Amino acid sequence: MILKMKTFNRGGGYNKYPLTQAAFTLAEVLVTLAVIGVVAAMTIPNLVQSYKKKVYSTELKYFYSMMSQAIKLSEIDNGNVETWEKEPEVLANNNGNILSDKQGNEPLTQKYFDKYIKPYIKYTETTVTGYNNTNRWNLGIILANSSTVYMHNGGCMDFDILLDNKEPVYGQNVFKFVLCNEQNKFQAYQEKTNFAPFCSECNPTREALLEMCKTYPTKCAALLMYDGWEFKDDYPYKL
Repeated sequence: MILKMKTFNRGGGYNKYPLTQAAFTLAEVLVTLAVIGVVAAMTIPNLVQSYKKKVYSTELKYFYSMMSQAIKLSEIDNGNVETWEKEPEVLANNNGNILSDKQGNEPLTQKYFDKYIKPYIKYTETTVTGYNNTNRWNLGIILANSSTVYMHNGGCMDFDILLDNKEPVYGQNVFKFVLCNEQNKFQAYQEKTNFAPFCSECNPTREALLEMCKTYPTKCAALLMYDGWEFKDDYPYKL
């Protein structure tokens, strides 16, 4: 840092009393900016992750609460979930591979939604969805909070909630839930309930749920439910 010396008097002229002014050199400014940049690079990603975790946690809590309440209301009008009319999943032979037939399951999913779910939830619109190796969705429902739930007519009625508009990746921005009858209830975490995170044959210890989430990202919602819908420090995926 350079100190510059000036003298002045009240009349505008100079006198013998000095006034010092501090000025930074260009090198000092560049070093300061570099330090600020390093600190920002270290802290901003963590702040973004922390913010995402809070947002996703809130949306998952909302979805689970909303759907659980909708199912209870629907049961008043339509009887117990186990009596709801759900057609078996339609499968197709694709060169020897037995796969879900999206076109065959679409009208069945729509029919189920219209009768048992639609009157009991708040949503803005439904949308046509695609099919790829990641998903087999038949119907998309955009909820009042702008998140999207995708339904599929599988062994259970599957519900996948997509929490943003990015490419869907299970365990990161997509989380799988199932609404099962008595026959298929083993596919749901906490088998005493019909609607729960997908977690077939899971052991309800946290250690087992954590390992299952690492191995099968479609089952991570069970771990999050165990943790009160919070993303703990050891959650295996970056959001």
